[in-house]
Amino acid sequence: MDLLLIVVVAGMATGYVTELASSLTASWWSTSITKRVLTIPLGVLFSWLLGVNGLALVVTAPAAGFLALVVMSIINRPVVVTGGNRRL
Repeated sequence: MDLLLIVVVAGMATGYVTELASSLTASWWSTSITKRVLTIPLGVLFSWLLGVNGLALVVTAPAAGFLALVVMSIINRPVVVTGGNRRL
């Protein structure tokens, strides 16, 4: 159960730093490139900082990265406004 909590915390930290880095470098290159390059290394870093070592690090780092990318894709969805019909 504690490994799940570590994955969630590391995933949220990974998502935060990745989104911060992609917004800061958006004028130089694409945000998708930044997210692809930084997600796994930041997942490894934050999992390691939370005390995960050895073979568990191989599992928690991609899980944290996946969680970060899923949360960022849900949060950053474009808003669609439909005109609709106005009835009087």
